Amino acid sequence: MGDSGSFFLGFTLASLGVMGGWSENPLKSMIIPFLILSLPIFDLIYVIFSRYLNGTTKTITEAIVYCGKDHIGHRLMKLGLKQRAVATIIYIFSAAISISALTIKDASLFDVFLLLLQIFLMYFVLVLLMRGFEIKRRNAKLLKKSKNGYL
Repeated sequence: MGDSGSFFLGFTLASLGVMGGWSENPLKSMIIPFLILSLPIFDLIYVIFSRYLNGTTKTITEAIVYCGKDHIGHRLMKLGLKQRAVATIIYIFSAAISISALTIKDASLFDVFLLLLQIFLMYFVLVLLMRGFEIKRRNAKLLKKSKNGYL
């Protein structure tokens, strides 16, 4: 998808978020579209901070425009998963979060809390998976250095 397609898709999704009749409650109306799009938002934020903290980039602007293979899909593939499995995981993850977000529309306050907790825990598991990639990569570098006699 090129720039025009991406911009059109982004504009359409943003319009749905603003114009959609998500709920009578204004807070729920604000949270639901954000949660539906939370996976790409999470990926963007995670990658920006990861690049900045790892020293890959020096400024936030560099972290945004830097082109690298450190997004969610790339990290899961580097853990040894096949492309189809990674796509399936991301689809299921997005669907589960979107269904939870849509359920918030008619949920009571306690149910909303439980659904938000569920979504938070899903992202926590995803972060653990991606940290597993970081640890695996770091261990591979240390092993390579030790084999070459650097340690």
